[in-house]
Amino acid sequence: MNPQDPLAQLRPLQLPEADFSWPLAPGWWLLAALTCIALIAAISALSRYYQRRAVLRQARAELRKIADRWCDSASSEDAVVAINALLKATALHYQKDPTIASFAQKQWQEWLQNTTVKRHQDTCKFDFASQLYSGNQTLLWSNREATLQDCERWLAGHKGRHYA
Repeated sequence: MNPQDPLAQLRPLQLPEADFSWPLAPGWWLLAALTCIALIAAISALSRYYQRRAVLRQARAELRKIADRWCDSASSEDAVVAINALLKATALHYQKDPTIASFAQKQWQEWLQNTTVKRHQDTCKFDFASQLYSGNQTLLWSNREATLQDCERWLAGHKGRHYA
């Protein structure tokens, strides 16, 4: 036997020193540039989306105020007139078609029905448009929940899009 251990003569493994020097490789610069461009595009798109829906947010807040003020059948006509004006103003903002303002009862009701989200078109009737000038406060009061729900669905499903 050899009195000296041959393994003791081995030196420990030495790793080469890492070289993290600048400048970075062109691929990394390209990746950084593409990441910055993607972030700018995403922020810009979100900003446009938020601005486009500002009128809808205001309309939904106003609809909630109208619903809070609509507390009895005596205030039904005023509430429905305010709701009708709110929906027309919102539609005029997004459509940019001045003929919407002149739509009469049935035509306005059909336009609202046609611009409602597809899944709600069968349930949203917008009966307030034809009952608005009937003078029957009790009828308007009895349809209060349906009117508010139809309007909320129309505003929620509108998404700030323009209709042709």
